[in-house]
Amino acid sequence: MYTQALAWAQDYAAHNRDLMLHQAVKVMQRHFGERFALVGKATNCHHNYVQLEAHFGKQVWVTRKGAVSARYRGIIG
Repeated sequence: MYTQALAWAQDYAAHNRDLMLHQAVKVMQRHFGERFALVGKATNCHHNYVQLEAHFGKQVWVTRKGAVSARYRGIIG
């Protein structure tokens, strides 16, 4: 039950980051007009989260506060 609630909360936070990013882009476009252009894809990255990971041959829950896993981004492993 706890992990289901946790997953819901993390999904809710991701959705809110998407909404805030969309609003920020709209404001920039309104303020700067044609001088503001998106040249790539925006990144929605969490900085506080919990996930199940494999470490030293075991599945463990890892909590990260203010950080993301380098492995998640394909930098390690």
